[in-house]
Amino acid sequence: MSSIQEVQVPNFPVGEAPYSRAIKTGETVYVSGQLAFDLNTNQFVNGDIVEQTNLCILNVKR
Repeated sequence: MSSIQEVQVPNFPVGEAPYSRAIKTGETVYVSGQLAFDLNTNQFVNGDIVEQTNLCILNVKR
């Protein structure tokens, strides 16, 4: 049986909501609470859904 562990991301803004940004169990990682937030500028991105989705995926890859 796999253990469940919270994934801590260094230099990532901490939200106000009481939930984990990511949970890992075995080889699977579950992410939550992703927003179109540019970590380089500390600003939310107001682009279309494609731009926002791409930024969320980029943040998860980091």
